[in-house]
Amino acid sequence: MALYHQKHRMKAAALRPEIKAAVVHDFLEKVQIYSEKMIEEKWKTLKKKKGRDIEIMQKLAQWVQYHRFNQVALQEIEDGTLDPWFDTSRK
Repeated sequence: MALYHQKHRMKAAALRPEIKAAVVHDFLEKVQIYSEKMIEEKWKTLKKKKGRDIEIMQKLAQWVQYHRFNQVALQEIEDGTLDPWFDTSRK
């Protein structure tokens, strides 16, 4: 059974908002590390192809955009902008 399962959702919903925010922040930090590795991989591949592979260029651009988006989310968790997201239950 996957960790994200219906039977665990009630317990998760009962967590304090600061715990929820910390868990999401921790996850996004791991996503950032992964996206940095993917950016590096795509960049190296593109260099090997002397910048002549449109598909790799597009994938690199997508990873950079994804990394930037997650960075904004991390900052918004840190500065409290997203606090209301963690302080309410699902509706």
